[in-house]
Amino acid sequence: MCGIAGLILQRPQPVPDGLVNGMARRLNHRGPDDSGFLALGKSAARASREYSPAPDTRAILIHRRLSIIDLSGGGWQPMSTPDGTRHTVFNGEIYNFIELRNELKAGGASFKSGSDTEVLLSAWDTWGEGALKRFTGMFAFAMLDLKSRTVTLVRDCFGIKPL
Repeated sequence: MCGIAGLILQRPQPVPDGLVNGMARRLNHRGPDDSGFLALGKSAARASREYSPAPDTRAILIHRRLSIIDLSGGGWQPMSTPDGTRHTVFNGEIYNFIELRNELKAGGASFKSGSDTEVLLSAWDTWGEGALKRFTGMFAFAMLDLKSRTVTLVRDCFGIKPL
C-alpha cells in the first residue's frame, strides 16, 4: 500500500522543505520502497526523489511507494504523461489494467512500463473522468491537469484506500 499527499497553493510561494519532507516521513510506513516529489512552479513541473523548494511553487505531489505490480523504476511516481501536461500520485491497484492497457494500445497508446499507474494516466488522457467507470480495483489518486488547470482527487467507490 502506497502513500500519497500534496499541497495546492492559492498563490505561488516557497514551501519549506521541512514541511514537505515531514509530510513524506509521515507516509514512510505506507511505502518503504521509494519516494518521489513533484513541485509545480510557474514555468515547469519538476519531479525528483528529493524535494527541493522553489520560490514560485503552486502545487506539490508526494508519493511513498510500495512496489507490487511493476517493481522496476518504470513505476516510479509521481508519474507524468509524455507531454508533461498531467501528473498523478496513485495508491492502490486497478485490477483490470491489463485489459484497459490492451484497449488503449489498440487505440494507439504506447507504454514504457508495466505499471497500472501508467494505464491510469493514458486512460485519463483518452477518456477523461469517464475512465473512472472503467476501473475495477481499490485506489485513491490525485490527478494534476495543467491543460484544464484542475486537481482531481479520486477514491474508489468502496473507499478502501485513504485519501
